[in-house]
Amino acid sequence: MQLSGRKRDNLAGPLIRSESLSFFPIYCTFKRIVKNDFKISPCRYIHTGAADEYRPIAEIVEELNALEEEAKNTDAALNEILKRIGI
Repeated sequence: MQLSGRKRDNLAGPLIRSESLSFFPIYCTFKRIVKNDFKISPCRYIHTGAADEYRPIAEIVEELNALEEEAKNTDAALNEILKRIGI
């Protein structure tokens, strides 16, 4: 099976320019493999297209505190309802 010129360029172009495509293997030189102690696990060389994003810890703590306060209010409201129905 031969690829047309356009399809071939779409696939080969990024490899020639050492770029990566989402969900395609990235171009990897022997030098890079040596640098990684010859570890050729696919997770090192497969580009998923999504970078890991981490939220600041202070933001997470603030959100947890707000959720904790909301849980306390919900518990108080539930206890009031249960008290009203005699439980």
